[in-house]
Amino acid sequence: MTTSRRKRKPKTPVIMTVETNAKTSRPDAKLIPISSYREDFINRMALNNYEVKQLYKDSQWLEDQVRPKVVTFVANIKPNFNKLVDQVKQAAP
Repeated sequence: MTTSRRKRKPKTPVIMTVETNAKTSRPDAKLIPISSYREDFINRMALNNYEVKQLYKDSQWLEDQVRPKVVTFVANIKPNFNKLVDQVKQAAP
């Protein structure tokens, strides 16, 4: 036994409007000259370059701190890992 589904009537869309008090004329605002934008861009790039250099310096420091520990860990774990690999090879048919 099958049941038929009732078709729903599509809802009528709700149109919302927003009232604004926007002026249609240009406001009296002081415009920034293009030279100020240029100076700002140069300053921001200088700051960005400084931060990237500091990030690089910090990443080098981190590598210097971590590398000896990783080398020691690998040197300690490698013989045990090789033994385990040999045991698996011998157990495999």
